[in-house]
Amino acid sequence: LVPAAMWGYNFNYRIENNEAIVTRTPDAKGVVEIPSKIEVKGVKYPVTAIDDSAFYFCYYITDVKLPKSIERIGDLAFFGTSIQEPVYTKTIFAYLPESFEGEYKMPKNITTITGGAFMGCGGLTSVVLPKNLVHIGDLAFWGSSVNHPVYSQTEFVYMPSTFKGSYTVPEGITRIADKAFIDCRELEAVILPNSVKSISKMAFLQCGKLISVQLPAELDEIGDSAFFECKWLYKIDFSSCKIKKIGKGAFYSCAALQKVIFAEGLTSIGDGAFAHCYDIDEVKLPASLEEIGILTFDRTKKVTTPIYSTKIFVRMPEDATGTYEIPEGIEKIAPMAFRFCQKLTSVKIPSSVKEIGDKAFEYTKIEVIKTDL
Repeated sequence: LVPAAMWGYNFNYRIENNEAIVTRTPDAKGVVEIPSKIEVKGVKYPVTAIDDSAFYFCYYITDVKLPKSIERIGDLAFFGTSIQEPVYTKTIFAYLPESFEGEYKMPKNITTITGGAFMGCGGLTSVVLPKNLVHIGDLAFWGSSVNHPVYSQTEFVYMPSTFKGSYTVPEGITRIADKAFIDCRELEAVILPNSVKSISKMAFLQCGKLISVQLPAELDEIGDSAFFECKWLYKIDFSSCKIKKIGKGAFYSCAALQKVIFAEGLTSIGDGAFAHCYDIDEVKLPASLEEIGILTFDRTKKVTTPIYSTKIFVRMPEDATGTYEIPEGIEKIAPMAFRFCQKLTSVKIPSSVKEIGDKAFEYTKIEVIKTDL
């Protein structure tokens, strides 16, 4: 990292792979003029990129001049500055002033919108996207007042929080971006095309009236807190999906959720993924499950039978009594699996168990653990 003042520039940079990259410069101010090349010890390096958050919240920056050599601009690179004009290269759109009002028509050659490019533009009501747009970064329209859905050829990134009713995501979309539908409290149903492969973190967070989600056949990953506090969601069926990973808190506090149907192929469920889903009454885990987090099914009090896959013992109901024998073939007891089982007196552990998770027997009154370990 080369400090700005050392070579007379008002921005920091680093040399990487024979290229100069503009880096985080928290004290930048005035007009930032980035040259097409930077000379260091007689060697000229082309300036090709600007890092994520390079000038993030540099309030005293009033303008920036970019060279044609720029090939990449990171997310939130100019957010929080006082620049009063849009910032973009021939193909990358990076920033619109928060003071902008009304409809904005983007330059026709833009193929990429960086993350946070329109963030906080409360007066922005509509945006006309170019036909060749390929990528839109996460949170690109967060905090704006855009009154229509926004998506590229493959990424759905924004739904106005005022949307009501049911919505069908267009064919060809492969990813639902971070916070794409966040806080859409009147959204009732979503139909996802079979092209969707991933639902990113917090994508549907606090969609309080969301009742149903039609999951696509190609879906293989659901991100952290993707459906956090979707309180009216009553059923999730993974049986027709290729789902492999469910993130932390993915369905946390979906209070009305009654049925969760898992399918073979699922390998990982994150911490608290179905915690505080009070109405779930049965859980059958697939044999393919290899990893499970802490308190994944915490407070699912209507589940009255032990939860386990062929290899992992996950949870014992808190009101279990007497003696319990863990099935042969189980290789791991998950963290906190028997937590608060104060009426259980003994547990027999088979020789197949190779690992006992942290605090597996916390707050219990178990007197004897018979083990062949």
